[in-house]
Amino acid sequence: YFAEDKIIKIIEESDCLVVVDEAYYEFGEKTFVPLISHYDNLVILRTFSKAYSLASLRVGYLLSNPEIINETRKVKSPFNVNTFSQLAAQVVFENKEILKDSIKKIIEEREKLTNRINELPTFKAYPSRTNFVLVEVGSKENSDLVHNNLLKQGILIQTVSDPIFSNSRYFLRITVGNEEENDILVKGLEIVSKNRPPK
Repeated sequence: YFAEDKIIKIIEESDCLVVVDEAYYEFGEKTFVPLISHYDNLVILRTFSKAYSLASLRVGYLLSNPEIINETRKVKSPFNVNTFSQLAAQVVFENKEILKDSIKKIIEEREKLTNRINELPTFKAYPSRTNFVLVEVGSKENSDLVHNNLLKQGILIQTVSDPIFSNSRYFLRITVGNEEENDILVKGLEIVSKNRPPK
């Protein structure tokens, strides 16, 4: 996360819109929404895809001052979200309190999963404020090995390389599942870890 003072500095020094992506807001609960009333060039984007599991419906929303919202309405397509997606998003929005328990459970599972992965010698899981955990695996060989072994067990994870380090650092992006799914995942990682050198 950016510290609030850094965001404020960017906003104050910019003569254009500053757009902040809060797609994972519900998992970290850090928001810059209060700044909207102080800065007329701030736009915040949120989505129903992450915390509310509506990824296939492609529904999101924009938070800003009335002037920017009115200007946005002038240029957006009149049919950019279908009726079903609108109704599903409305139901979720009206029942956000009910869904808080599910988000809380994901956060709890995320912390448990991060700790369990960090107990394994081959992997390093980074702190997260999202619904996924970024796990450093070292080499491309490790990355491919873990990916292929988990795939054989029916677990699909995303592999990521870091171009800043000339693709010399490799990671797994693991979406947090329920307790049972996370147990299967950790067991799969344990099998790989026993056959790999420590991190």
